[in-house]
Amino acid sequence: MYFDGGHFNLNLSSTSTEGDLGGPDSTAYVDFKKLFNPNGYGSRRRKPVPTTDPAHKYYLHDKKQNGDLSFHFDRFNPYPIGLGTIKHGAVDVLYGHLGIQCLDPAWR
Repeated sequence: MYFDGGHFNLNLSSTSTEGDLGGPDSTAYVDFKKLFNPNGYGSRRRKPVPTTDPAHKYYLHDKKQNGDLSFHFDRFNPYPIGLGTIKHGAVDVLYGHLGIQCLDPAWR
């Protein structure tokens, strides 16, 4: 886990994750992989992830780096281009890199 730009990022080793979930053909590992973009280059989900508090919406942002999977949750989805793009740029990117500890309002 590492902290960058207002986000807590989780970095998972592909080999250890595969082993921890029962191997490449296990149902748990296959289901886990479905959460992420198979190309793994900065993908974002268009719909927020399900949470127990509908007032908080978070969008999964993942990428593959050197065979490992790195991901975090954004407060605003930049796609499709529109108001979400502006909010993502202003809050998730700019404000997140100017010293705010955590962008998640539940942790403030």
